[in-house]
Amino acid sequence: MSGRESVGPAIADDREPIFKLIEYARAEQAFIGATIEALARASDPVLGQITVEPGSRMQTTQITTESGEVVEQQPLQIRTKLTQAPQDIINGNLHDLFVSLDQAAEEWAKQLAEHFYSSLGRIAEATGNVVDAKDRPFFDSVYEIYEKVELHFDDEGRIQQSLILNPADVEKWKKGWEEITPEQHAKLNALIERKREEFNARRRHRRLPRRGN
Repeated sequence: MSGRESVGPAIADDREPIFKLIEYARAEQAFIGATIEALARASDPVLGQITVEPGSRMQTTQITTESGEVVEQQPLQIRTKLTQAPQDIINGNLHDLFVSLDQAAEEWAKQLAEHFYSSLGRIAEATGNVVDAKDRPFFDSVYEIYEKVELHFDDEGRIQQSLILNPADVEKWKKGWEEITPEQHAKLNALIERKREEFNARRRHRRLPRRGN
């Protein structure tokens, strides 16, 4: 007795599982992303002051200087690596996860800082707010810095801006201030007072937006 058996082509089952709980994956992604960002901001006081506005897409931004020069800032996509064995999560062993989160946050902060300072440098160059301190007396460079910057003051008359220094220049900065003469201090204070008066004048004449505008 003989028989014939026909075998048809294999058919792949591409149907989505009925109970695919995608919300869990989204919650995990949101939690890890927020945790890495929070750790990175906590580790760097400058990055911690940068505000973030969530958006639906990344786009190139432009800054136009008074001279008409346009400075473009390309969007930054930060990539970090997170390593964790699923079985460790199941067993409640979170040590490796915490270490991996910390390493990812360090990389996140590094990439954002490099992009931030690079963009800031290009904008400063374009707007003429760069001071070359090479082979110049410390006071002359400091005075020019204060002269170029538009200072802002709080209600007590204190300067609001923060100074960001390369760690390698901190001691040089401290030593420079120690060597400033009383006459130079007086000259710098006079400049700051003039800046304070200009700031107060701008604030007094600032136009408030009308209701409905």
